[in-house]
Amino acid sequence: MKDPSIIEGSNHIEKQTNELLERNKLLLATIDHSRVGVLITDPNKEDNPIIYVNKGFENMTGYTVEETLGRNCRFLQGENTNPDTVKELRVAIQNNQEVHTILLNYRKDKTKFWNELTINPVKTESGKVSYMIGVQNDVTTRVELEMELEYDLKLSQLLQQMQLSDPYSDEYLEISGFHLPSGKVGGDFYKWQKLNNGLYSVFVMDVMGHGITSALLTMSINAILLSLTQREVYNPSEVLHKLNQHMFDLFPGDSIMTKYYFTCIYLLVDTKEKKIEYVNAGHPSFVVKSINGVEKYSSTTVPVGFLKDHEFKPATFYYQDEIELTMFTDGLYEHLKLELEKLCDTFQNRNRFEQLIESLKESKPEDDICLVRIHFRNEKKKNTAT
Repeated sequence: MKDPSIIEGSNHIEKQTNELLERNKLLLATIDHSRVGVLITDPNKEDNPIIYVNKGFENMTGYTVEETLGRNCRFLQGENTNPDTVKELRVAIQNNQEVHTILLNYRKDKTKFWNELTINPVKTESGKVSYMIGVQNDVTTRVELEMELEYDLKLSQLLQQMQLSDPYSDEYLEISGFHLPSGKVGGDFYKWQKLNNGLYSVFVMDVMGHGITSALLTMSINAILLSLTQREVYNPSEVLHKLNQHMFDLFPGDSIMTKYYFTCIYLLVDTKEKKIEYVNAGHPSFVVKSINGVEKYSSTTVPVGFLKDHEFKPATFYYQDEIELTMFTDGLYEHLKLELEKLCDTFQNRNRFEQLIESLKESKPEDDICLVRIHFRNEKKKNTAT
């Protein structure tokens, strides 16, 4: 007669074995019916062949289990698969490392799909890698949307750059600008125009926020400025009133969109009278360097888009000798972490200013940066030269 304890122990082992088998069946059934593709390879065999794929893999690739087992995963690659991504995968597998990447693969019917692939090594207790498990997800829709967005951003970047004024020079003045968005596009913008009878308009703005929305607003403002110029509307007060009205038309009080505003400086330069009429709407001070030193012209009113029907009163100053006027957006403050006084020291020295521009070209600021510099020529020097 068998010992009851042995019988009981045997029954317990059998029960545990059956439970383990049931759990394994449940696990395999779950994996097999998962929408993601799952495959297992054996790195201890030549060419790391596939030894298991689930239904998700079959549905995603079009290849059956019979067509897949025993092959290396590279059979999903094609002529447009990025070789650098393939190398990244190969090196990770050779070094028994986890890897996550996205690569272009090909289905059985030769159609392309973007495969988000994660590969993990499975190790024994001794640390030896026994299997590699790959999980793949078809992210074609997401990748194509990202590529479309990237294309749109590049196009927006080109359009925004085209709207910025080119450097300008004549017998009275010389104007140049520098524009560096924190991303592909930004909310900083500058524009200057030669008007008539020795008049010039110069405009610098900084829209709240960054990115596409801010960039679109700069394009919208540029269109308004061009329209006003065509109608010979130059007066700073009237120009700012029209821009303010435009902002409230875009974002009415009951709009579900976030309220936007922008700071700006608008200059109306009269080279015959040597007079500059301006409005500084909540913008950082602009700096004027002359033989008498440096003067700062601070904000005269609120930003555009703050108060409906607000009156933007202009201020005026005259210049006599050769001067240099510099305007910039607050991104320069934040990037350089300098107070205005320190910036003025840089603005006074042409070489240091040019060095600043060169250093900014290589930087990646957190906020958009815009700089405009106007050199007013000396009348006496001009006459002497002629």
